[in-house]
Amino acid sequence: MADASFIDVTTGTTYTTMNDEHELVKITEKNVTVGDIGKIVMGEINSQEIEFSIPRFYDNVDLLDKNFYILYQTKGGIFKVDAIDKAYNDDEIRFSWLMNEDATLYPGRILATVQLEGVDEQGKTYIMKTMNFSVNVEEALCEYGADGVYRTWATDIETRITDLESVASSSQATFIGTTAEYNAAVSSSSIPSGMFVTLTDA
Repeated sequence: MADASFIDVTTGTTYTTMNDEHELVKITEKNVTVGDIGKIVMGEINSQEIEFSIPRFYDNVDLLDKNFYILYQTKGGIFKVDAIDKAYNDDEIRFSWLMNEDATLYPGRILATVQLEGVDEQGKTYIMKTMNFSVNVEEALCEYGADGVYRTWATDIETRITDLESVASSSQATFIGTTAEYNAAVSSSSIPSGMFVTLTDA
């Protein structure tokens, strides 16, 4: 069923959007309502778009000439990406967030916000932000991560454990004492394997 007519900001083409099974993420008074946006799966790259709708005017400011970004946080850090597919009509602006490899590298919740940047009528910096919202990345087997390294989520955890063990082994404790004290400690199993030993009477 036809939804509404919009003008593409980049091409100037007028087109009629069509409803599909995924819902628009609606922004109202800076609140973000996330409905059924479909499944986002770990390891996907540029195959999932989340489409947003925001009123064109906010406090009598036309948002059309502002730059639209999505800021989001994963286990890998905080990222900022350009919104894509920006289109508009007299009352509404639509745009999309294309999920790249940074967004889908880890499973779990992604915390995000939409940020609009530009200048006001006086030429001063203008920044408008929405409230935080979240989307979920489903866990799946992955051949390669964003850094090109073969990994899965479990592999990544195992790597971190190995790194910690390496740090621990490089910071081994040292036994300092006489031969008799050392022998007594060995008998009582107080000397762990790999501990450095310094005998004061040797």
